[in-house]
Amino acid sequence: MTTQQKIKNIREACIKANDEIMELKFGCEIYKTSVATCKIIGETPRVFKIITCGGFYKEYFKENIKNFKIIGRPIRLADVLLAMSVIGCMTVGSNQLINITDVNAPDIRWNLKDDNLEHQSEQCLYFIYKIICE
Repeated sequence: MTTQQKIKNIREACIKANDEIMELKFGCEIYKTSVATCKIIGETPRVFKIITCGGFYKEYFKENIKNFKIIGRPIRLADVLLAMSVIGCMTVGSNQLINITDVNAPDIRWNLKDDNLEHQSEQCLYFIYKIICE
């Protein structure tokens, strides 16, 4: 299984545990073919304020966002821990890393300086995938 497939499966498990990831609010990414990937950077009662991947600022009426595909916000450590909570992994913080203790995989580390699932080590992704996706 490729790294991208593992990330996709972990993301789905995290969304299942925390549906807030897909809420249309600050940080949520949305996609439309003619506009590409955009990120919500603010809102008023009627309008979402959006920045495109090219850095352009746009506003869309909320009722027009239904034509966009909701990608959601990036997966963070809290999302992974929430999805993992049912299995009882112990976490210990040290030196801006979170060590996830398991007798079968004794050295798994989540980098807190780059708290994005897609930027974690292959060993970390593999471990998380095995726990919450299999």
